[in-house]
Amino acid sequence: LSGLSPQLSNTPVSDLSVGKSTVGEYSGRGLFAAKDIQEGVSIGLEKKSLSYFILPSTHQIIEEMYYWAEENYDEAYASEVYDSISAVEAFSIGYGFWSTLLGRTHSTVDSGALMFCNHGCNGTYNFGVITGFT
Repeated sequence: LSGLSPQLSNTPVSDLSVGKSTVGEYSGRGLFAAKDIQEGVSIGLEKKSLSYFILPSTHQIIEEMYYWAEENYDEAYASEVYDSISAVEAFSIGYGFWSTLLGRTHSTVDSGALMFCNHGCNGTYNFGVITGFT
């Protein structure tokens, strides 16, 4: 875990698995612990540098293309742009987390199994934002 504080407690990705969730009939895949994880312990720190990150400027371009394609769906290529941009947006909403950086939206999707850490098919999430740091 080069560059991270040695005091950080970490559960490696090798102690996790992705599998079919059993919480409901329409549930999808979920992230499961193969070992008990203490509250407050980070997971997968060794993989955090492999995240898919949409910078605020890129996010703004994607958003503008999405709205343009939605408004002009019947014009040449607009439907293809709409379908492609919709897929990117659905991926970042469904498996990532959005936040604001200097007043502008950006999103991050973790790589591999960690993408299922934030996902809840019914609109629930188990990822939160800590505020109040000075």
